[in-house]
Amino acid sequence: MKSTQDLTRFLELNQNSLSTNIIVRLNESINSGSLHLRSLNINSDDLNLLMEFLKMKSSLLAVASFSLSYNTELGDFGIEKVMRNLPKTIRELGIVNCGITDIGAQIILDELINHPDLSLICMEQNELTDSMRITVNNRHVTIIV
Repeated sequence: MKSTQDLTRFLELNQNSLSTNIIVRLNESINSGSLHLRSLNINSDDLNLLMEFLKMKSSLLAVASFSLSYNTELGDFGIEKVMRNLPKTIRELGIVNCGITDIGAQIILDELINHPDLSLICMEQNELTDSMRITVNNRHVTIIV
């Protein structure tokens, strides 16, 4: 399968940059439709590589569920990068306890127009104010805060 070959090549090129745990999870997820990279201490370099790969190969991988939950250093800058490069195939996004504030939540809300199939976002345990929680809950997407 071409996606497996592409993933293998990507991992070979980036084996010194990505942690072993991320590489293992990518391999496990190749044909599952889910890519869950929870609790892996993903840094900005890892995130750049992952989003670049997902953006280029999303049609081959057909990932519907993507989770970066419990990567506490992701923050607003990271969520901006994720949302701007998120494949259109994603229907579920997990970003629980990722250090996201109201700034990141607003980025998510602004980017929803570019992701019409995104129907569920789990973003509990982030640093949102009560007013942002109300704003988020008034959207036509199921967003769990």
